[in-house]
Amino acid sequence: MEYSKKETEDWFRGGELPDKNTKLGIKEYIFDDVTLTLDKNLHPTIKSSKSIKLKLLEFKYEYHSSKGENVVLLRLSYQQGKEVVRVTKEIIEK
Repeated sequence: MEYSKKETEDWFRGGELPDKNTKLGIKEYIFDDVTLTLDKNLHPTIKSSKSIKLKLLEFKYEYHSSKGENVVLLRLSYQQGKEVVRVTKEIIEK
């Protein structure tokens, strides 16, 4: 599977790498060793690249357009073992 230069550069900057094997409407966002998957109805699924059990506690998705750029703000908190992790990530799509 090959990705364009722009897709690869966006991924290096913390963006998402499109999964070319899935249906349209599904997005994946990667946070260190955690992958957040959103279906077309924005229902979240979270999984770890390690064999650690995760429990999604809170999820918020905000989207707005500003000056020709689409801005996605993801806020989530999840439980990893006994630790609670909170993450906020802003992704700018042109």
